[in-house]
Amino acid sequence: MTVARARVPAASTLVSTLGGVLTALLLSCHPISSASLTPQQSRGKQIFERGESAASRKVTVFLGAEEEAVPATVAPCANCHGADGHSGVTEAGITPPDITWDHLTKPYGGVTFSNEERPPYTDRLIRRAVSLGVNSAGQRLFGAMPRYQMLYTDMDDLLAYLKVLGTVAERGITDQEVHVGVILPPKGAMTAAGQAVEAALSAYFKELNAAGGIYARQVVLHSYEPPAAGDPAAGLAKFLDSQPLFALAQSFLAGAERPFTDLLRERGLPLVGAFTLFPQLDQPLNPYVFYFYPGVPGEAEALMRFAASRSGVGSLAIVYAGEKVFSGAADVAEAAISRDPGVPVRRFEVTADIARTAKQLSEANLRTALLLLPGNTATALIRECARRKPQYTLLMPGSLANSSVLEAAGDLASPSYFAMPSLPTDAAPEAVDEYRILATRHGLPPHDLPIQWQAIASAKVLVEGLKSAGRDLTATRLVTALEQLQDFAPGLTASVSFGPNRRVGLSAVRIFRLDPATKRFTPTEVAQ
Repeated sequence: MTVARARVPAASTLVSTLGGVLTALLLSCHPISSASLTPQQSRGKQIFERGESAASRKVTVFLGAEEEAVPATVAPCANCHGADGHSGVTEAGITPPDITWDHLTKPYGGVTFSNEERPPYTDRLIRRAVSLGVNSAGQRLFGAMPRYQMLYTDMDDLLAYLKVLGTVAERGITDQEVHVGVILPPKGAMTAAGQAVEAALSAYFKELNAAGGIYARQVVLHSYEPPAAGDPAAGLAKFLDSQPLFALAQSFLAGAERPFTDLLRERGLPLVGAFTLFPQLDQPLNPYVFYFYPGVPGEAEALMRFAASRSGVGSLAIVYAGEKVFSGAADVAEAAISRDPGVPVRRFEVTADIARTAKQLSEANLRTALLLLPGNTATALIRECARRKPQYTLLMPGSLANSSVLEAAGDLASPSYFAMPSLPTDAAPEAVDEYRILATRHGLPPHDLPIQWQAIASAKVLVEGLKSAGRDLTATRLVTALEQLQDFAPGLTASVSFGPNRRVGLSAVRIFRLDPATKRFTPTEVAQ
């Protein structure tokens, strides 16, 4: 069977398929390689390139004659001195000096901006220069030199990185190739979906390479399938050690969100298109992980704001599963409505006794109930509640709603509302035609189209970032380029935007009403 003859299913089918899929996820020595950095050097690199402490400690800077410190992210060291410490750009007649270790610590010293001799720097003198703006001869450095304030341990990290600065090759990139990875779901129920994603990414990059690649570099794709059992982060770390990558695209994080994203932060490895129901958006944001969708917490928050805006919302219940990711989503949802004292909120944690929870809801005199449950659990609860003929309105994130949930909700007396951040109808007709050609040419599988489309969209965003970052690539330059991406249209999804404090590309969430009489969806509003 060929993909060319496969037809693209109707939008409603794709929505149901996507919801079901998401629910199933609940789940040489010169230069040395960047992968060879010690953990301390990696932390120092983050301070040097981004002005951020890996431990989220405060790093500030005094600029010029200013007496008030600002966050060091405004003026990280690499902004002036270059990512390699010696390729800074001349501005206003000032050329940033070479600050590589060999240059700073030459036994015969060096010269200052005023052409005076200075002694070689030592660890202590570099600490002084960084924090006080005083050179190794005890003189004030040029006025443009920022003065950084950080804890001693962070200064230790920065110093450790400065000692290898300029000798470290950016991992996963050569003059001819840029190496990109994809994390597939563990072997099991999602294997076919993972294979579809890998096939779609491979096809897209083959076409890109045939057209010349990115600045004459070919994109080389590597895939990692975590083991069904064991420590997923340890397996990913082993994979990254064996195959240094420059970036990741459309990777499955479900069930291992925290360990995977922490590892990516530690390695300084950008990921575009983290595929999970539960984005890790704790402050401070992980600068390296970019999501397309807000996930369950974002959809739940939008539903709560929607409920609060309706007249006669009455008492509202948040019904959630006991796992930490669901209780965390419940916290986000409750916070979204906490500013409205006129809407009392009660929380119900669902246990194995579904009938007991249904009875509690029936006796609570509710008007609205938000369900934060896996699809099968939600289906069982809805059907049990339907037996009691509830009069309250049901709300549920669309990413949790599989086909059985929609069928059960259609049997309720009152309408139900579902939040969906994206629909297949968001895809531009020309992008769908482009996909059909790609599928025919490369024999892409006819199943899991929504995930294939998102994979290609994430690849397009990554490529746009790589192009914007320029030929002289570093992970920091890629992250900065992605942060500047605004209203970029991948074609197969709605337009995406990121920013220094924004890691979810599609923030708009649409609310749909399921009419129990007609069994049809009707759009109601878009919640930002």
